Amino acid sequence: MKLGYNPVEVDPEDMVPFAKERPREMASYSVSDAVATYYLYKKMIHDFIFALCTIIPMAPDDVLRKGSGTLCEQLLMAQ
Repeated sequence: MKLGYNPVEVDPEDMVPFAKERPREMASYSVSDAVATYYLYKKMIHDFIFALCTIIPMAPDDVLRKGSGTLCEQLLMAQ
C-alpha cells in the first residue's frame, strides 16, 4: 500500500488454474497489476528520468533506452 494503491493479489501457483477456472478474476488481476505498475512508474521513475535529462543533454526517451555506461559517458562529456 506504499504506492497509495491496493492491488489485487494472486499467488503465482494459482495463476494457471485461475485463468482456466476464473478468467474474470484473472482479468481483474491483470488490470490491477497494470495500474500498480503505472503508480510505481509515476512515483519512482518518472521524476528521476526528467532529473537526469536536466544534467544529461538527452531526451527522456533516449535516457530510458541507453545503458548506464552511455549515460555516464554523456554526463562526463556534458561537464
